[in-house]
Amino acid sequence: MDIKTQQYIRDLDSLKTKAESEDDEEVKSYLVKLLCVRTAGLLEVFLKTRISEYSKGKVPTEINRFLTSKFKDITNLKSSKFEDVLTSFSVDWADKFRDYLDDHEQEKISLDSVIAQRHNIAHGQPSNIGSTSMVQYYNDVKSIVVYLDTIIR
Repeated sequence: MDIKTQQYIRDLDSLKTKAESEDDEEVKSYLVKLLCVRTAGLLEVFLKTRISEYSKGKVPTEINRFLTSKFKDITNLKSSKFEDVLTSFSVDWADKFRDYLDDHEQEKISLDSVIAQRHNIAHGQPSNIGSTSMVQYYNDVKSIVVYLDTIIR
């Protein structure tokens, strides 16, 4: 896994620990929401970095620049959108991702829940995400990223 994603995960692990240990419920709520938004960001950072690294040396510089700019603003990577992105590169990647999520239904639910909650938080809508659920979502999303790192090669 690339260094940028590894550091992002370390930062999120630290944030998760802070959220879990916080006694003030209001502060804990804000930390959980921050963990949610940053967990959604993990998917974006991973995909952008991994695709950029994958294409380096395999395609001309111009194509790599195009791919990097195309993925610069990608957001809201719920499972179906992530699968669509993978399909645009490799049907094999998308098939493996789909099979993985079929075998790990809770991780798929967590991924889609993080994206839905991030959307609510970012757009000022109510979010009732709790610490226990968010920690589960984060751990599941992290597992998905680790798996994706093995198939995007």
